[in-house]
Amino acid sequence: MSFDFEFAVVGAGGMGSAAAYYLAREGKSVVVIEQFEIGHIRGASHGENRIIRYSYEYQDYVKLAKESYRLWAEASAEIELPLLTTTAGLDLGYPENGDFDKCIEMLTLENVDHEILDRREINNRFPQFNVEENVRGVYQKDAGYLEPDVCVPAFLRLAQNHGAVIKDNTVLDGINITDDFVDIQTDKEKIRVKKIILALGPWASPMIEKLTGINIPISVTFEQYSFFTPKHPEQFEENKFPVFIVYVNPGEENLYGFPFFGDLGVKVAEHRAGAVTEAATRTFTPDPDKIARLTKRAQKLFPDLTTEITKTGTCLYSNTPDRHFIIDKLPRHDNVIVAAGFSGHGFKFVPLVGSILKDLAINGQTAQPIGMFQIQRFASASVRE
Repeated sequence: MSFDFEFAVVGAGGMGSAAAYYLAREGKSVVVIEQFEIGHIRGASHGENRIIRYSYEYQDYVKLAKESYRLWAEASAEIELPLLTTTAGLDLGYPENGDFDKCIEMLTLENVDHEILDRREINNRFPQFNVEENVRGVYQKDAGYLEPDVCVPAFLRLAQNHGAVIKDNTVLDGINITDDFVDIQTDKEKIRVKKIILALGPWASPMIEKLTGINIPISVTFEQYSFFTPKHPEQFEENKFPVFIVYVNPGEENLYGFPFFGDLGVKVAEHRAGAVTEAATRTFTPDPDKIARLTKRAQKLFPDLTTEITKTGTCLYSNTPDRHFIIDKLPRHDNVIVAAGFSGHGFKFVPLVGSILKDLAINGQTAQPIGMFQIQRFASASVRE
């Protein structure tokens, strides 16, 4: 039997671009199918920056972060471009937030170098923050940020360097799955492959149900962030100000943000504060009420910030019910592999997820700890008869 390619990757965002790279690097023939132009802003793999850190409330994520750091460094060396910027990181924890204590426990279990700071130590080291009573901090020197608008094209370029074929502005109309091959119908042609990887971002749930009859519970939310101008920009430079996450008390959304970036200012955002939407019909207009709320919270945390906002951007989160990823073969279809539901915290793992998808595609298994990412943990992940 002849094949047009051994593997197809549908979706050229972070996960899809990395999967294509690792497959092509193994000498496999790979085609990448993307419905929009490369670098589009309709999904979750665009924008200025994303936090990378070891700090997590689950031990397996800390283990995965260690490997991801290694792979970011490896990819940076191959493309001769620094993909990761280290700024250090500061997590702030309110007394009633149990996730914060779990993060400390997991960092300790995994022997990740970190410091626990009390309020006085936080204020002395980082006077930019206005820290309330009983708030503690975890300082981690290796945290930093990644730039999706740099990283995704870099992985696609690496994939092409190893022979991958990129087909953008190409719409997937349907697939026919058999035990021996997958026929892909696009709006331009039919392509036969041995296996297919679906890295569909916020289109994952409706597209997978349409293509395969399997329902995967993912809710898409419309998120936004703003860049604020400080009175004293020099205090928020990368060598003085860390990426940060604020683990607040129950009833509020966590905050996160970055040092002064480019000529935009200090980025601050609420985590998972957006309304449910759909990828195909979402708006690109920020919610003014959420901008006002964020401004108030940002100025309380950083008194030096002004109300001047240089940019408010939007993106989509693809949230699973338990906020863990989906990285697995589809039930009944070992030649269809899914990467989805990254729930607003997946970008730091882009090269590792790409490597795992390569493992699943070539070997059917991976040595990485991905048990918590199985599709069948959801009762609704059933085949429509």
